[in-house]
Amino acid sequence: GENDPYFSMYLTDIFGDESVRLIEEFDNNDQPFFLNLWWLTPHKPYEPAPEPHWSATAAEGISDDQHRFRSMMARMDYNFGKVLDTLDRLGIADNTIVIFVSDNGGAWEANNGKLKGGKTDLHEGGIRVAGLARWPGHIQPGSASDVLTHSNDLLPTLCSAAGVTLP
Repeated sequence: GENDPYFSMYLTDIFGDESVRLIEEFDNNDQPFFLNLWWLTPHKPYEPAPEPHWSATAAEGISDDQHRFRSMMARMDYNFGKVLDTLDRLGIADNTIVIFVSDNGGAWEANNGKLKGGKTDLHEGGIRVAGLARWPGHIQPGSASDVLTHSNDLLPTLCSAAGVTLP
C-alpha cells in the first residue's frame, strides 16, 4: 500500500537497489551468491522512466510508445550499471560471472535487423537474441563470438566455471 517505501518507486529502480543491497549483504557475510535478476524491462504497459532518462530519450519523429520504450531501456541500463559498479567497488568483480540476455526477440519497437519476426514469434527475430557476459580475467573485454548457444547451455557452463559438479 501507500505506506510501503517502494510504493511510489519505479520498478526498475527497486530491482537495481535491491540487487545492490543483496550483493553488499552477501559480501559483508563472505557468502558466495547467485543472483537471478529479471528486469522485466521493457514490457507493456510502457511507463516513462524518471528523469534524466525521460528527457534524454526524447527524439523528433518517434511515437509516445517509442519514447517510453527508449526511456525504460535507458533506466534499465543505468540500474544495471549500478549492479556492475557495486561488484567493482566491493572488489568481487573478478570472481563474479555476469550474464545479460533477453528471454525473447524484440517487440515491434525493437530493430531485429535482417531477422524475421519478433517477440511472441518462433521465427529467428523472436527467439534469437544477443547476450553479454562479463568475467574479468577470463573473458576479454570487447571480445565477440558468433557461436550459437541456448539457454540450456547456461547451467553446465556456469557449473563448470564454478568448479561445481552438474547435479
